[in-house]
Amino acid sequence: MSLYMHAFLIIAVLLIRRYTREKRTLTRARKGAFPMVTLSNQYLAVSIKADSAELTSIKDQASGHEFLWQADPTFWNRHAPVLFPIVSRLVDNTYTYQGTHYELSRHGFARDMVFDLVSADDSHARYQLSASEATKANYPFDFDFFIEYTLADHAVTVTYEVHNKATDQEMYYTVGGHPAFNVSLDQNQAFDQVDYQVEPAGQYDLYPLTVDGFIDLDQVHSVEVSDHVITREDFKNDAHVYKVDDQTKVILNDNKANVTVTMQTKDMPYVGIWSTYPADAPFVCLEPWTAPADDIHASGDFTEKFAVSKLAAGATAQHAYTLTFNKN
Repeated sequence: MSLYMHAFLIIAVLLIRRYTREKRTLTRARKGAFPMVTLSNQYLAVSIKADSAELTSIKDQASGHEFLWQADPTFWNRHAPVLFPIVSRLVDNTYTYQGTHYELSRHGFARDMVFDLVSADDSHARYQLSASEATKANYPFDFDFFIEYTLADHAVTVTYEVHNKATDQEMYYTVGGHPAFNVSLDQNQAFDQVDYQVEPAGQYDLYPLTVDGFIDLDQVHSVEVSDHVITREDFKNDAHVYKVDDQTKVILNDNKANVTVTMQTKDMPYVGIWSTYPADAPFVCLEPWTAPADDIHASGDFTEKFAVSKLAAGATAQHAYTLTFNKN
């Protein structure tokens, strides 16, 4: 056998083994063979879907109340997906980087990928997703992406850690969360005594969305925000998107159920507040983002994307949000 033929056979065997291993991993994911991770203390019980590192349950220990939306496919079949390496939409679901054209669908690919569980105990769990040939087909960067969940008293902190593994290339990304929370509806399926507050009250930049779900930077304006009673019509043009800072708290109140969910972010300066329209889903999302959707006038060059994060070669960045729960 020639040296070239021998090398070819070795490569073929390695590729077959790799394909088989990846196929088994995907099969396990589809069958739910990955164990559920549970964090708990005297106040909260938190469940995390191990394959996609998605929160699936946050329960009040005293009352049994479920804070997190339970993914009823009638309305929306997810609980709290992670959004990476983009948040929301790109114009035409495409972008260019260094002259090459790529396609990337809404909210990116991480929410549908299989994560590795790095470590876990009663109060924390850490997951990892790394770049592969599959991810590089749509996103050409060499990365490690970590999600860490930390439970302390009545609060859950979600930390996103992005590491640029390249030694000679900057990395561009956006990242966000999409947790949905159960809220009360009345007999007419309208929101029943549900509101949100932004603290401190004052002027915040509002980023109106177009009917296609993009922002229009020409329409950004400052609005007075304090306490807003939620109606279904609020979401006719998708989410309410505000620019916030690390001191801002966004509070979702379900006054009928005596439930409060408070979100505070760190290095995630945009918050989207969303529910379905016109479908009368009994949930509201509080979504922390590093950047919103594309501007309608976006050039398509990923390095020029509005509010995109840039990470130097070998560098690491962290973005986080904390959810505090109260049930009376």
